[in-house]
Amino acid sequence: MSSPRFVYFMASMAALALVVLPGCSREGELPPAGYDTVRSTLEREGAEVEPGQLATLVAGNTEFALALHRVLGAQPGNLAFSPHGISSALAMVHAGARGETERQLAETLRFRLPPPTLHEAFNTLDRSLTAPTSATDAAFTLNIVNALWKSVQHPLKQAYLDVIGRHYGAAVRRLDFARDPEGARRTINAWVADATAGRIEDLLPAGSLTALTRLVLTNAVYFNADWVTPFEPARTTPASFRRLDGSEREVPTMQQEARLAYARVAGTTAVQLPYAGDRAALLLLMPDTDFPGFEARLEAGDITAFVDALEPTRIALALPRFEHRYRASLVAAFEAMGVNALFDPNRADLSGIDGGRDLHVSEVAHEVFIRVDEAGTEAAAATGVVIGVTAMPAPAQPVRFDRPFLYLVRDLDTGAVLFMGRVVDP
Repeated sequence: MSSPRFVYFMASMAALALVVLPGCSREGELPPAGYDTVRSTLEREGAEVEPGQLATLVAGNTEFALALHRVLGAQPGNLAFSPHGISSALAMVHAGARGETERQLAETLRFRLPPPTLHEAFNTLDRSLTAPTSATDAAFTLNIVNALWKSVQHPLKQAYLDVIGRHYGAAVRRLDFARDPEGARRTINAWVADATAGRIEDLLPAGSLTALTRLVLTNAVYFNADWVTPFEPARTTPASFRRLDGSEREVPTMQQEARLAYARVAGTTAVQLPYAGDRAALLLLMPDTDFPGFEARLEAGDITAFVDALEPTRIALALPRFEHRYRASLVAAFEAMGVNALFDPNRADLSGIDGGRDLHVSEVAHEVFIRVDEAGTEAAAATGVVIGVTAMPAPAQPVRFDRPFLYLVRDLDTGAVLFMGRVVDP
């Protein structure tokens, strides 16, 4: 594992977001194909925003994460997504949005900072997350990478390229969507696979790019971290897990007695497991009853309350080992949350990207892989818009996660949520 820096937890241990903007085809002489032909003239900035502005961004991103979780959670089954990846990808779209399109994006994504401060804050957040610290980070990896893929026939505004380059560090690569959309799709998918350690291999399915595609924005997040105190594989045994319908099944369940951050708040069990390097942690929330109601009512302030209530406690923890992959189109979810103009060819205003009014987003695809096992956690996600004692101990209190629970991967310094999800059937 390498040594980058962690900022968010919840639904996304590794996240990747893409945005594909279709428009009208244009004729033009093709320059030589390549990855690095058009770039901002500016390097990524290293300046940081004020702590209060960063806190505003993180708070808004967390509120968006919970709102999106409620919409996606209306469908049955396990759920995983990367709020940070989705927010970052759509922030790059927001940089080129104008008018009602910009307003809807800002309102739904809870962007409360005005441009250019918003984009400066995303830059600060990403740089904070990926900044190397010490050799102890060998057991902790968080990589966040952005890229912009443009049509060789379609010019973009230099001002837009400068924002993407200065604040998101996105290299600009040219692809021939008009003449070889399938080849372009394979190229982008290969980049995604490389950025997510092979966990997301086919983000853009066949046919998702066409000759009308003009731009694809990609944000990839990869997270891999060991526990501070690993579970012993020999202690993992089958144990009963009660599903939402009341049925039970035997699932591989990890066992550990340790001093962990633990709380009981209003009929809910909260446990936080730290990752190596003390830069991030996994927060588990399990209500005694009415999991759907708990999930629907959970607010950002509730997460703060759970975290504030945590106290070091010796517990006997039983946690299912799980590995999930989640894939969905987010278009319907965003429309339900109030983003409509972005997907309407007659209403979308992305004129800040190319100066015209013919661009719109035709798809927002999201894919996440997450694995929680005895060693730690590995996560990768993708979003496509087509645009991670010596004294005798006291008796251990048993804590069994044997019914549906939520999980959040959180940055301990900022409280940012990187990944969030639920387990209803390990």
